[in-house]
Amino acid sequence: SLESFWQYRKIKKGEVILNEGQTCKMSAFVVKGIFRSFLFTEDKECTYEFFPENHYAVDYESFAFQSPSTFGLEALEDCEILALNADDFANLQKNHIEFQLLTKAIIERKFTQMLNLSRALRFQNPLKRYETFLQHFPSVPNRVPQ
Repeated sequence: SLESFWQYRKIKKGEVILNEGQTCKMSAFVVKGIFRSFLFTEDKECTYEFFPENHYAVDYESFAFQSPSTFGLEALEDCEILALNADDFANLQKNHIEFQLLTKAIIERKFTQMLNLSRALRFQNPLKRYETFLQHFPSVPNRVPQ
């Protein structure tokens, strides 16, 4: 069954599960808690995205192509995840049509989110972008350090 490929793991607050430049070896479905992606630009660290419950904390490009990651992933709270390693992902993609369909749906959702983010960055002022963020992630501001 597909469930046997997923490993339940607990991640402590502050634990980095992926560093920029490392190859992403697992996809982490967030059961409980919240992760952030971060990267370094010039001389400062910038948060790029948040991954609360029911989202995948993963650098998908690095994971799918086994290439160096462009960002890191850090737990902002004690987290519980379901982890899928890259080899099992490839096996499931190759041999299970239902997993292919699930992956396709997840990628389509993520692609749509990225298009919306791109539009917001181009055409919305900072206040409107923040309001849109709150609509999609209402609990995040209360859960992350400011």
